Amino acid sequence: MGRSRRKVTRLQRKKLPNFFLCPQCGRDSIKVIIEDYKLPAVIFCGNCNLTHEITTKPGDMPVDIYCKFTDIFYSSPRPTT
Repeated sequence: MGRSRRKVTRLQRKKLPNFFLCPQCGRDSIKVIIEDYKLPAVIFCGNCNLTHEITTKPGDMPVDIYCKFTDIFYSSPRPTT
């Protein structure tokens, strides 16, 4: 007679997103492309073709670059139509 084993529950780790919310069109279609940390990172929206380049530092993750991009986007004046 042995005792019954306890069920092991594993915690699921959350993953960082690959696509982010576009501030211009409102869709989940922003992709941050980092090729090399010496080159600027390219931010590209697959829906409205919004592109921007931001200089990076070693250790910057795509989430950090996206946050810098949104800060720049909302601080710059946009033309009203």
